[in-house]
Amino acid sequence: MILRTLITIMIVFGQSVQADESNVINKVTNASVVIKTQLLHGFTEDEAASGRWTGSGFLINKEKGWILTNAHVAMSGPAKLRVQFVDETVKHKAERIFVDSRHDIALISVDPDIIPSEATELTLDCDYELKRGERVVSVGHPRSHEFTVTLGVLSGIKKFDADTDLYSTDVIVESGSSGSPVVSIDSGHVLGVSTAKYDDSDVGLLTPSRDACRVSKLIEVGLDPSRPRLGFQFLIRNKELSPVIGQVFDETSEFQMGDEVIGIEGNLWSPDVDGDLEDNLRIYEAPIIMLDVIRSGSPIQVPLNNTKTGSLHDRKWVHFSGLTFTEAKHQDSGYRNNGSSKPIIRVQSVDDTHDDVTDLAFDDYGAVISVNTFAFESIEEFFFYLHSNMQGKEVALVVRDYDLTNEWVGYPFEHSITVEDLESNIELQKSDSKDGE
Repeated sequence: MILRTLITIMIVFGQSVQADESNVINKVTNASVVIKTQLLHGFTEDEAASGRWTGSGFLINKEKGWILTNAHVAMSGPAKLRVQFVDETVKHKAERIFVDSRHDIALISVDPDIIPSEATELTLDCDYELKRGERVVSVGHPRSHEFTVTLGVLSGIKKFDADTDLYSTDVIVESGSSGSPVVSIDSGHVLGVSTAKYDDSDVGLLTPSRDACRVSKLIEVGLDPSRPRLGFQFLIRNKELSPVIGQVFDETSEFQMGDEVIGIEGNLWSPDVDGDLEDNLRIYEAPIIMLDVIRSGSPIQVPLNNTKTGSLHDRKWVHFSGLTFTEAKHQDSGYRNNGSSKPIIRVQSVDDTHDDVTDLAFDDYGAVISVNTFAFESIEEFFFYLHSNMQGKEVALVVRDYDLTNEWVGYPFEHSITVEDLESNIELQKSDSKDGE
């Protein structure tokens, strides 16, 4: 009798576990979408000049139509996005809200009215701490196999670039599954976003949900989630990020080499416990942020100008004859430009299929020196000059290598190029650009 009772309990328990697992799978499937991306003109972060790709994403706010995915799925440069829900054949237009390449996440949106009634939204676990062996499920589209369900476990943490931690898992991450949710079977919450396959192994890498939460939570309350420019860079010691400033790029900054940053506005901060400083500064909206610093053994406060960098996809761009340009966004741009504070107009991508750039020695990181001997103070001036004077004409475009060292001088290269297919997201207003006269 006792044995029969135990068997019955085990059967019921097993059925209950299976039912819970099935419910989670159904919920994840109904929240998942196929993302079709057409990249028109790539930025450097896109690592491509143009093309079409398939990726994954998932609904995190049904009322607002918000979908989370990878930055390398949504892309940074000018692109067209379409999404498709499960059991649908229609692909709906989507718009980018925010793109963050450091953590490889992007928030996009669709019109809430087009979302199927049976679609579900998933909840991000913003405070999750890795439990090795935790059972997870993912729904993605590996190699165009749409809405494929994969079960697996979380296995560990993989550190990249001193300040980036990714979860490792045996969940399949193939081309097309990037951006898919990895969800706990037990809690039903999203623990991470499928980001990449580790080398040629069967190990998948996930961006932890906390990195996405830093963005989505701020956007939800109407704040800018981008990082501020620090104007300095920390030292890497023994392959670990330290709190000690190793180089100052901003000549107006009050920070000094050797300063040890220990807090933000009186709250303790360390890279070991709290992660990247810039990520922690996202929440601050005041124009000045006071950082707590140890200088020469004494605690002081040093002001940081809170200049937000904005989303990658919001940059102003110019495209012509297979070349795409934007202003450089790196915080050490002035340092790399021989101390000049002027913006650097950079070649972002080169479309080698275009006749005018085939076989030319263009560097994707090349900095524009001049067009027809005229230098420009901004990307707007650059565009206005081309639009007003040079469409359909041949120009002498001078570009040099972006990175300079004491032992290597990047020679300026002159390219004769006809300005064709001129495009930009810069509005045509009255121009203060040079007119060549």
